[in-house]
Amino acid sequence: MSRYLCADFIRILKRVPRWMIFIVTNIIFILVMLLFSMMSKDPMLADEYSSQIKTGLEVVGTLFGLVEISYVYGDDFKAKTMQKAIGSGISRQRIILTKWLEVVALLAIDIIITTVVLGVFGNVISVGYNTSHFIEGLVFGLCTVISDAAFVGVASLFFFATQGVSFGMIVYLIVSFDGIGMALRFLVGILKIEKLHLEMFELSTATTMLSSRLQLNVIHWPSLITILAYLVGSFIIGSLIFKNRELEF
Repeated sequence: MSRYLCADFIRILKRVPRWMIFIVTNIIFILVMLLFSMMSKDPMLADEYSSQIKTGLEVVGTLFGLVEISYVYGDDFKAKTMQKAIGSGISRQRIILTKWLEVVALLAIDIIITTVVLGVFGNVISVGYNTSHFIEGLVFGLCTVISDAAFVGVASLFFFATQGVSFGMIVYLIVSFDGIGMALRFLVGILKIEKLHLEMFELSTATTMLSSRLQLNVIHWPSLITILAYLVGSFIIGSLIFKNRELEF
């Protein structure tokens, strides 16, 4: 599996369009931060700059997720390299795990580089963005990677079920922007079952709670267990779906 993972990972890293999207996204992010700084009547403080970075990372994290899904899953389905991997003896379960690990690794690279770039830019425009703010940004970036990794895990069910990424991307966006959580809270309000606290078992709520606690150097175990349950459940269901799915050659 390691050879398959490394070969596919290197292939994606060599894709020039992917890096172009990444660079353009970072340039836009920097220009937006510069615009906010210029529009502010008072000099932008480091805490305000750090807060804006966090807000921006949530958005670009989702965008990076879509890009990596396209290259990791989309390219594979189009080129039908997955069929070749299965023909060479790699199990479908390993393929599911490998693809997910690729997205997580690529997302981590995207988020870490973006956080570093914005941290350096913060010093360029003199907002007092120091080491503690930089570490805080990296921790939040890690939380963003964890959240998006969980969302990709759920969406991957639809990638393998449909042998495409279009419908799965829609699911990824819905989950990322708390669409399921809002629907669940609406349903809970109608049924008057607030006491059951069902929202604690919703993925976006769990990722938000874990993120907020990790930034305080505390692990919220119920949220972490919920996220792991979603990932394990997605892997098991995805394996069952993919096992009984005829591949198109």
